Amino acid sequence: MIIPILHFRGNCGEAIALYEKAFAAKAGSIITNAQFSPDEYAGNSEIAHAEMVICGQKIFLNDRFGNKDKSPDVPVRLFVMFKSVDELLSCYEHFKDESTVIDPFEELSYSKLAGNFIDKFGIGWGFMVEADITGVAKTTLTTERLILRRFTPQDEQAYADIMANPNVYRYLGTGRGVPRESVAQHITSWNSTFGHGLGVYAVVEQPSGNLIGHCGVRGLPCGRKEILYAFDESAWGKGYATEAAKTVLQSHNYRPLIAVSYPENLASISVIKKLGFRHVGQEEMFGKMLELFILEESL
Repeated sequence: MIIPILHFRGNCGEAIALYEKAFAAKAGSIITNAQFSPDEYAGNSEIAHAEMVICGQKIFLNDRFGNKDKSPDVPVRLFVMFKSVDELLSCYEHFKDESTVIDPFEELSYSKLAGNFIDKFGIGWGFMVEADITGVAKTTLTTERLILRRFTPQDEQAYADIMANPNVYRYLGTGRGVPRESVAQHITSWNSTFGHGLGVYAVVEQPSGNLIGHCGVRGLPCGRKEILYAFDESAWGKGYATEAAKTVLQSHNYRPLIAVSYPENLASISVIKKLGFRHVGQEEMFGKMLELFILEESL
C-alpha cells in the first residue's frame, strides 16, 4: 500500500483547513508535536500527523520530516507499507546505492523496521513494515475524537483532579481515590504495563488537548488480562469510553480478556456489553463482589 505524505513548513493546520473546504473532506487522527513527544516538543502546536481522504485517496499530512535540514527539499513523500522485513529490504536494495538516508532504518516500538530516504531523482520515500502488535503495544492510538498515548509527568495535575472526584473513583477497584501524593507512582505503574501486547493509555480529547481519563489492557496477578477505563465526569455521556475501548481492543490481540464492573454501575456495564463482552456471573475482586464479563473473540 502506498500513501502520499504532504510535508509542510509549520502551516499544515492552515493547509488542512483549506483542503477541508475545497474537497468537503474531514481531517482525522490529528496529533501535534507536543502530543507526539511532550518532552521534546513541549508547547509546540505544529502537526506531527494528520490523515485525510481526498477524492477517495488517503493521504497523510504533517509539519515534520526526519532531518529537518533537508525537509524543505521534499514537500511530498510516498509512504510504503511492507508485510515483512525481507520484502522491505529487497525493495530498498534497488534504491540504496544512490539514495540519501534521512532517517536510518531501525526497529521501532510499532514496527520491525522503518526508515526514510530520498532517491537519486529527488523523490522522498518512507518504508515501514506493517505494525507488529503481537509483542509490543502501540504507544499511540487515535480515533476521530481521541488520542490514546502514554502518560507523561505533565499529566499529573489533571490526572490527580480526575481521580480525586468521588463520582469517578467510587466504581474503581476498591472504591477509594488515588491520593495526590501517589499520582506519580500511579502513572508510572500504567506506563509499566506497556510491553507484551499490554498498555494503559492516557486518553486525550481532540481538539482541546485535555486529558480526560485512562483506558487500556493490564495483566492481573492471577494471570488474566483485563480491559479497564475511567473518565473525568465532564467526559461522561459522549461515548468516549466505548470509542477508546474499542480502539484498544482492535489494537491488542490478547484473548480472552475480562472486564469487571460494580453491579450498580449500569453505564459501565452498558459499555462492556457494547464491546461484545459476555456476562459470566459475579466474582470477588478488590474485596468487592463485581460483575464479571469475558471477551473471547477479536473485534
